[in-house]
Amino acid sequence: MRHWREWSHTSFAPQHLGAYINLKICMHRSTFSHTMVPRTPTKRGAVIGYADAGLSPIEIARRLGWPPSTVKTTIKRYQKHGTVYNLPRSGRPPLFDLRGERQILFHFLRMPRLSFGEIAQHYDCSEATIRRIAKKHGYARRIMRKVVNLTPQQVRQRFKWAEDNVRQDWNRIIFTDEMSVELGAVSREWTTRRDHEAYKQRHLQVKFQSGRQSIMVWGAMSKNRKWPLVLLPTNTGITAIRYSQEVLPRLAAHARELRRKIWQPALVVEDNAPIHNANLTNATRTQLKLERLPHPPGSPDLNPIENIWAIIKHNVSKRFPKATNAQTLFQHVQEAWDDVPMEVVRNVIDSMEARRLSVIAAKGKQTRY
Repeated sequence: MRHWREWSHTSFAPQHLGAYINLKICMHRSTFSHTMVPRTPTKRGAVIGYADAGLSPIEIARRLGWPPSTVKTTIKRYQKHGTVYNLPRSGRPPLFDLRGERQILFHFLRMPRLSFGEIAQHYDCSEATIRRIAKKHGYARRIMRKVVNLTPQQVRQRFKWAEDNVRQDWNRIIFTDEMSVELGAVSREWTTRRDHEAYKQRHLQVKFQSGRQSIMVWGAMSKNRKWPLVLLPTNTGITAIRYSQEVLPRLAAHARELRRKIWQPALVVEDNAPIHNANLTNATRTQLKLERLPHPPGSPDLNPIENIWAIIKHNVSKRFPKATNAQTLFQHVQEAWDDVPMEVVRNVIDSMEARRLSVIAAKGKQTRY
């Protein structure tokens, strides 16, 4: 390969000089990539093997493509420490030993609502230190779950319900409930903006002034069926009379339909609202030959239709344009109910056995459902 000055005497030197320089750079990189060997423990072991065979550090460096100083350092490390691996670095000693970490963990258990910053002030250390110890032992700050307050009597009733339904066939259950939806209710939405763009139109979430008007709907579902929703009156209130006249006859028809499909009596689930336990309601239910599965008080986690209500409220709140009257709002709720896939309904009903076992495991107290 001739020097680039030699190319300057040729007729094509000026126009090919840049290409020639690039070629030399590529050749240099290619040679470097082929001669440089990764300095892994295996290759360091090869260095020790070559040294034991009597090769000098210069010869070993030439064979492996390593700098001679690296070869000498590898041999000295092996002679002094008997290893080809990197030695552990000393670093700064930890602020807390195992006993100190246990004290912090006890702090988490005793006062879980304290922030990491408050605990750090107590131990005169940084918040990052507390966070690192928490992460090491599987702790993290999380939002507290909202659950229903249960009295000791309700806890016992929930536990007894779980024991009484050991062999329950959940395929023959019709789960029912009422749901209230507020006109103009919206869920919190996020936007990406600069600090001074808070009140630009595209970053505003509009909420209609509805005077807190709402509608009440009643729904029923089984494992393979969702029946149309019923709009209940809200101006006069939901009474046992209205419930017996407008809801129970429909529920009896649903129970007869399910019975023809599964060839066994259907059971209905209602919560313990006063209108469900009124004398008139019980008499009407007996007259219509409706069998009721007892439902423990304070147990929305044992009625899977509550999960469907949550989906519907979320989807209705995300809908645009928003409903501006009760009739349109009921139409939106009915459409959201129809759009819930039956696979979702089947999944929440199939979870009933897991819910029952969770109640037993929690000894009647709140569960994750």
